[in-house]
Amino acid sequence: PGDDRYERVLGLLEGHSRDLTVSDAFEVLKAVKQEGLWATRVSFVYSVKENAVYYTENNDFEHIKKYAF
Repeated sequence: PGDDRYERVLGLLEGHSRDLTVSDAFEVLKAVKQEGLWATRVSFVYSVKENAVYYTENNDFEHIKKYAF
């Protein structure tokens, strides 16, 4: 109850093309991260073009790591 993250994401995605960059996707995730007891522990983005996953832990969006398949 009271969680409007879905609606906020819809608003953030309006006006974006379907081809979001990894940076764009992380900006969306950063905007809706949770803090406190239910804090977001891992945020990740999969890049089809690179066949790689970019991720960050514990809301540390300044340090994004990459795992390539």
